[in-house]
Amino acid sequence: MSTSQYLEKRGNTYFAVVEVPKPLRAAIKRRRFIRSLKTDSLTTANRLKLPLVAEWKRQINRAEQGRPDQFAQIRERLVQLRNDIDEAPNVWREGPNGHEHNDKDMAISDAKEALKDLADRLGLGEDVMAPARAFVLHGAAIIRDLLPLWKPEMEGTVQTKDQHGFAVGEFLKFAGEVTTVQEVNRKKAGEWIGKLLQGEELTRRTVERYASSMSTFWKWMYRRGHWEGDPNANPWLGHGLGKGKKKRKRRPLPEEALIKLLSTAYAPSGQRKNKRYEQVIPDVLRIALGSGMRLGEICEVERTDVERRADGLWINLGEGKTEAAERSVPVHPVIAPIIERRLKDGDRYLIANLVRGGRDKRRGHHVSKAFGRFLYSRTK
Repeated sequence: MSTSQYLEKRGNTYFAVVEVPKPLRAAIKRRRFIRSLKTDSLTTANRLKLPLVAEWKRQINRAEQGRPDQFAQIRERLVQLRNDIDEAPNVWREGPNGHEHNDKDMAISDAKEALKDLADRLGLGEDVMAPARAFVLHGAAIIRDLLPLWKPEMEGTVQTKDQHGFAVGEFLKFAGEVTTVQEVNRKKAGEWIGKLLQGEELTRRTVERYASSMSTFWKWMYRRGHWEGDPNANPWLGHGLGKGKKKRKRRPLPEEALIKLLSTAYAPSGQRKNKRYEQVIPDVLRIALGSGMRLGEICEVERTDVERRADGLWINLGEGKTEAAERSVPVHPVIAPIIERRLKDGDRYLIANLVRGGRDKRRGHHVSKAFGRFLYSRTK
């Protein structure tokens, strides 16, 4: 998200803005979503816009699917009621009849009446009113509002961040789109995990990854003050997911299969885009065997990473999946001719002309898929 996307400046104040697609304006009853962020700081505006944009896009998505969104219909009123409670001073005053009253208590009482009126007038059920009351009366945080705040602070690759967001989305499908942080306890978490384990679609390892993403989300909430529970009582920890069947050990290819791979030319299907791997696959395969490097590492090596030393060629690798990934790898004499030939290309990268792919835009993305097809065709 660029620094100016979904923002509009009027005078010295930034506004969050999302345009509603023309076909949906009649259903949503507005041309655009807009709200003042009450700041002249671009940095602050970019932080404040995230939950608003996420909520507005969710409403647009539901309108596209033709699903009514009752919570969205009353959300602005709920925010107003919550603000009234927060802004009311916690002081006692004497009324005209001599009775004392507390301003904050009065604001809470008024909010309860307003919530009851909303429910009766619009015929809203508990699926909407339960989180509405929690939000207004207790300051509960709506989980989906916090996700866009967490995303910029997520650690890991693009793929890891996508997995975190997907896990949260899957949980909300189970718990409800307007589930609050405060209503998620260990029992609720366990019910979802149990349901996932009982299904046949996901492996135990995948369920463990989902729970890990949710646990990481809760830890972030605690650090940012959105969840005030005991950090040692994270509802997503201790479900025993790591004690399933032992991970199957990877076995090396049989000698005959390896010889077959090395002695067979990579045969492209005839399409131009596949011919780029005609020499790439054999070279990458041999470099991997001669160096122990990962496929992704090989594809990201630049010419400047190759160093000539007194004892031969070395490849200096930067950061990778682990701390051990940062290392220097000696070039075995068997693969040295491949490295020398590749260096003569004059390209920035040792393996030239690769197209980045996948969510994290890796140079080895398409090479990995091509090698997987080649491996399957030669060893099945």
